[in-house]
Parts: sequence; C-alpha cells; structure tokens
Amino acid sequence: MPAVDSSAYFSRRLALSQGAFALIRRLSPPGAGLTPYLWHRLATSLIAPILLYGADRFTPSVGAMARLNTFWHKVQR
Repeated sequence: MPAVDSSAYFSRRLALSQGAFALIRRLSPPGAGLTPYLWHRLATSLIAPILLYGADRFTPSVGAMARLNTFWHKVQR
C-alpha cells in the first residue's frame, strides 16, 4: 500500500467540501430559499462527513488543520 501524505489527503477533502458548500449556497440565496436554521442543518449534515472522512486514520498537519478550521467556521456562519 503506498504511503499517503496527510496534507495532500486533507487538501483534497477540503476541496471537495468547498465544492459541496458552493452547491449548497446556491440553494439558499439571500432573502429567499431555505431558512437559516434549515440551511445550517443541511450544510452541517452534508459537509461534515466529506470534510472528516478519514480523520480517524490520518492526522492533519498544523497547516492543514488551520485551513480545515477556517473553512468549518465559514460554514457555521
């Protein structure tokens, strides 16, 4: 089994999560669409599994963890 670089792995997870986040944002334009509560639940239930997949197997580097946290805080707002 080839060695997997954890920063490359988590960069890929982050890119996939950002793509899903962009699609979800289009579902709820400002002033229309889903309520903030439902939007938050939808975003959390769809993005968290994408972002955290494999986190039990690999440990992210400090830089990767900072990027993941920054993105997750953006989703939560």
